[in-house]
Amino acid sequence: MPIPSVREYKYFVVFKDDFSGYTFARFLKHENDVLLKFKHVVNLCKNKFGQRLREDNGTEFVNNLFQEYLCSNGIVLEKTAPYSPEQNCSIERENRTVMECAHAMLYYRDVP
Repeated sequence: MPIPSVREYKYFVVFKDDFSGYTFARFLKHENDVLLKFKHVVNLCKNKFGQRLREDNGTEFVNNLFQEYLCSNGIVLEKTAPYSPEQNCSIERENRTVMECAHAMLYYRDVP
């Protein structure tokens, strides 16, 4: 998001369970806050959904700290090919939906 929110959030991340279609959207002040938000979502879903994460090789996911957490919790990491949203289409569509909703809400309130 090019303009920070009222609470100074500049980024967001969306996690989606492909099996159930359940989606979690979390706002971030910094890109490297993804692991913290992911831990929170995992704790919410513990043993409720499958333990698998599909990601697009983004730098927020490909780092030692994130890999260590996944391994210690038995979460399987599935990497898609870079720049191929077709392999991760459900979350790509979810990201677009979130952005379109945010734009509509901002437009409705006359916020830039």
